[in-house]
Amino acid sequence: MRKMVNNLETTEIIKNKQIVKKTRNSAIDIYRLFAAIFVVMIHTAGDNKSLLLISGTIGRVSVPFFMMISGYFIFRNGTGNRDKISKTIKHLFSIWIFWNIVYLPLDIYHFKGIPIKVAIHAILKVFFSAGPVFGGSWYLLATIVGVWTVHKFFNRFKWLLILGSLFYFLATVFFGGYGSWITQYPVLLKLNNYVSLPTIMPIGIVWVLLGKLIADNYSKIKLISNTRWYLLLICSLSMLVIEYVVVNIYKVAFINLDGHIRSENLLL
Repeated sequence: MRKMVNNLETTEIIKNKQIVKKTRNSAIDIYRLFAAIFVVMIHTAGDNKSLLLISGTIGRVSVPFFMMISGYFIFRNGTGNRDKISKTIKHLFSIWIFWNIVYLPLDIYHFKGIPIKVAIHAILKVFFSAGPVFGGSWYLLATIVGVWTVHKFFNRFKWLLILGSLFYFLATVFFGGYGSWITQYPVLLKLNNYVSLPTIMPIGIVWVLLGKLIADNYSKIKLISNTRWYLLLICSLSMLVIEYVVVNIYKVAFINLDGHIRSENLLL
């Protein structure tokens, strides 16, 4: 009897593995590798014009892509399993806590000689955006907020979430990639230096929601021919390059106090 049960369990495990293997998307796995390289490139391009062109165009899609695939895989079966959602959020939060503790000595060193007001500002930003040293902390918090919000409110407020996400994304564009106009308004300038809309928690809702919408409409998306996909890809890449050139030639992007261009939020 025990042997029969063990055989049944083994068969079930094999079936589950086969299902996972069948549903695994090799295209996503391939781009995930390139996306990871692009993320590194974004932070290490320096003054190299070729690397800046790559990281400032297709490279900028990488971080949203990671959030989108999180939304895609988590919400492939509706609004997601409650236990799975809870486990995912706890896992991401534990990573956030762990690395903030690891970087704490560097944070303290970073605060050395800095005015108290500036230090407090930097500490507070850790809880809703990027930390002074652990810059990736914003991504974890944004993903947590995105997963929780979509799981909690999608069924009841689907269109409100979609419209709100679209409005927020457009705000990131006009306050960042096309935000040079803000310098004329001291209040907005101060606010935009304090928070970066593309790297605070609500942005996670935008990209995780998009991942879920792709999952919900995957059967329709599959009907699009490969030729159309290639044309869309070429058009998208061309638009990214054109936009990058325009933004850099005409200097329309917002530049923060550190001298960094807010380019995460260029139209994707």
